[in-house]
Amino acid sequence: MRYDNLNSSWMLAAADVQGSRSPRNLIILYVEVSNTVLLKVLLMEDYFERMSHLLVDRSSPLGMVLNETQLQEFDFVTAPERRKDVRFGEYVITKNAVGEPLFGVIESLFGFNKILQVYERQGVTNPELDVITNSTDIRDSSELIVAHVKVLGRLILKIKDGKIRDVEIRPNKHPITPLTRVYSPSRGLLKAIFEESEDSDPPRRIKIGYLLNFYNYEENKGDVAVYLDLNRLLSRHFAIFAVTGAGKTNTVLVIASNIVRDFGGTVVVFDYHGEYARLRDYQDKLDFRINVLKDPSIRPGDLFIGEIQQLLDIRPRYTNMRDALQRAYEKLMSKRAVIVDNEELSVENFGSAFIKGLEDALKEVKADAEDSNNRKLREGVEGVLRNLRLRRDILARTLYDKGKSDVIRSLEPGAMNILDLSSFSEDEAITFVSYVARTALRERVKAVREGANKVREAFRYPLLLVIEEAHVFLDPKKAEESAYWLSRIAREGRKFGISLGIVSQRPKRLEEDVVSQCNTFIILRLIEEQDRRRVKNSSEMITDDIADSLTSLDVGEALIVGYAVPAGVPVTVKVEDFTRLYEGVSYGGRDVDFIREWSPIRNRNNSVIDAGDLPM
Repeated sequence: MRYDNLNSSWMLAAADVQGSRSPRNLIILYVEVSNTVLLKVLLMEDYFERMSHLLVDRSSPLGMVLNETQLQEFDFVTAPERRKDVRFGEYVITKNAVGEPLFGVIESLFGFNKILQVYERQGVTNPELDVITNSTDIRDSSELIVAHVKVLGRLILKIKDGKIRDVEIRPNKHPITPLTRVYSPSRGLLKAIFEESEDSDPPRRIKIGYLLNFYNYEENKGDVAVYLDLNRLLSRHFAIFAVTGAGKTNTVLVIASNIVRDFGGTVVVFDYHGEYARLRDYQDKLDFRINVLKDPSIRPGDLFIGEIQQLLDIRPRYTNMRDALQRAYEKLMSKRAVIVDNEELSVENFGSAFIKGLEDALKEVKADAEDSNNRKLREGVEGVLRNLRLRRDILARTLYDKGKSDVIRSLEPGAMNILDLSSFSEDEAITFVSYVARTALRERVKAVREGANKVREAFRYPLLLVIEEAHVFLDPKKAEESAYWLSRIAREGRKFGISLGIVSQRPKRLEEDVVSQCNTFIILRLIEEQDRRRVKNSSEMITDDIADSLTSLDVGEALIVGYAVPAGVPVTVKVEDFTRLYEGVSYGGRDVDFIREWSPIRNRNNSVIDAGDLPM
């Protein structure tokens, strides 16, 4: 190499690199580019070497980069002694041609045998190959494992007191030189990426769990915790997908309890199956506020006509019935009050008055239809009256009356509000989701534009709506009103401090536009191919291999990708166990132990049989 125009200090640096660090990449760069770039290369090479004790673990290299590389991906062949450490989803670290540290993840693995390839090219037959490769020594020394790595980016480190305090990951802009060594990243580097920075004041992240590859199941603890950026998680919405029993409810509880306990946030959970409501029995064991609304209700005057149609099962195609209901509704609202049990009650505030008044108004519309000989309107009224008779109990359960709790007025700020919908029909649940979502959006818009003192206390602050069984409420054919308002929140909510958490075991049934608005995905075990395909299409970070790996996740294990993940790095975690965080606390949703539940009957039957066998 020529160093004609370099000063003596740079000549010494170059000689040092050339003499001790095998600078093949430096020589190539010097030939092809200017001396200015060479100086940068020498600087970065020296920096990488000096920082290697912080960046890589002290084991031997995992392997070496093969000859064809790209900016965003490369293959490396594994070192024989490190094969057991090279796994799908494992993080790796290497450097690019200018010495910048690169962070990547193994996306796929494949193996081949050198001897087989050589003999196949020479035309050796299969029987001959069987003899040649029968030796274990020959097989072991000839088998190679190649890992395909997606480059997540180059590392920008913030170092303080000899430790990595924070990490930025930026796009890689330089090629990777073949034969470059590939390492496992150090624990310190992984902690700096995935954990909350010690310099973060106030905290900005919530703990979701631990890196799966560093989790010890025998001891139930992990070496590297994983945190999510809370502002990013909520401002752009998130989705939790998994089959039944994979850990969706636990994941929601871990997130929601963090938000309420550590940040004073407001959460509203639509508890479709009553799984969360059981927490009311453990308030004394929890260090955050639980507000369970059992059998909540809605004031009739707060409902939109579309929500009343939902309760009465009047679908969009029933145009005559919709017309009849609209006319009766207008007549009813003009009266303001009716007599119920010798008491005048507001039709806007009391369900009993509303139902009686609606029935009377429908009869008036029917009389008008008969007077005008309007057959379609008369048939429409008869259809609504029929549905009203069939669904009177549903209306009575849903609508507010004396002795019942008004859902909106019962919500509390700084608490996990749990709306127990388990005793309601699907149409009732859809109506509640629609009403609360609509009201929350309206109130948050008003709070932002006119001031927090203009709205109810629960809506003066940003809030998170968690929609369990979201595929039920986002179906525009069966849940027209709730699908509309949830879609509105998905598009507009971030501007007004209202976030959505979409939870579903059927991602294939979710509307594309709502899923596309979710920027963070927490994906536990998924089996069905169509569900995995929908998930893959929702994020460019999810490859075919990653989507296929979702079938092998165990209970409580999750792949997390998207905006809230530190540095945008996809990560596989063991989600924290809520019942370990709060010992003695139980919630619904877990599998029933059939054998244990049946044991009292079995024991009783056995005692009867034993008694019958006694001699007389």
